[in-house]
Amino acid sequence: MTAGTTVAGTMASAVAASMTVAAATTLLNTRGIGAVVVTGTEGRTIGIVSERDIVKALGARGAAVLDVPVSEIMTRKVVTC
Repeated sequence: MTAGTTVAGTMASAVAASMTVAAATTLLNTRGIGAVVVTGTEGRTIGIVSERDIVKALGARGAAVLDVPVSEIMTRKVVTC
């Protein structure tokens, strides 16, 4: 599941916490973006997953991490202004 939201004149993407890391990686590549917002069951922001999160997880856990949900590797502390 992905959704688009306009933020400061730019389209931001959001994904469900249950999306696999592989699917999120494909989404980042297809859209040419570096990160997506992760939303919980009620649509609230619960984190963000970035290219850096994915690379760190791959380095630490290997290719098997591609099959886990993004909620396991996302950055949970999201600061907004």
